[in-house]
Amino acid sequence: MLTVEQAVRALRREILTALAEDATLPRGATFSAERVTLSLAVRINPSGVAAGGPDALQVAEDPGPSDHRVTVEFRLGETPVAVPETTVSSAPAPSADPPTNADPDGSSAFAGLARIFGAPGFDSSARATVFREALEELDAAQQRLALVGLGDPPSAGEDPAVIRARHLIRRLAASGPAGSTNGPRLLRELATRCPVEDLVAQAASRWRTQSEWAAEAAGRP
Repeated sequence: MLTVEQAVRALRREILTALAEDATLPRGATFSAERVTLSLAVRINPSGVAAGGPDALQVAEDPGPSDHRVTVEFRLGETPVAVPETTVSSAPAPSADPPTNADPDGSSAFAGLARIFGAPGFDSSARATVFREALEELDAAQQRLALVGLGDPPSAGEDPAVIRARHLIRRLAASGPAGSTNGPRLLRELATRCPVEDLVAQAASRWRTQSEWAAEAAGRP
């Protein structure tokens, strides 16, 4: 049985993936959600309460009248931030070997990710969050395999976690301003030039999360 934490994290990941696929509508119109509401039926786990662990509340698989209900509402907002116009040069064919080019100030990683995610802001932070969360449970070697293999079919015996991460990342890259073809290609090329840990760090520091953007917007006069 899932804990509330596990359920919320899984639902949040799926919602962010869906929000990242914000394809432009006809005549330049866009469609964006204003809020997301989650409602879960939960049961109190006495042993979890006694131990003070994260499984004190568990999601009820077959809700009944005696179960409790937890409702979580996320308020969404828009806080666009300008990013300087930059270009990313072409790169050699992807390789499984670690990149050797240094990027001490993260400028190359940031410029490349901005083309893929969009300028830092509320909407593009959904892509950055999916990118980070898709990679966070993989080790360094698996993270690199997931990125340099974008666009390739799964290989025989490949780790399902790597396949799933690659699928999520390809979808978010395809939904960005670079387009369905160029987005995954640019991210794949970027991973051959920049260490994956630099890309993840830039995604976390420059784009932050949608909750942080929304909180900033709410605090403005």
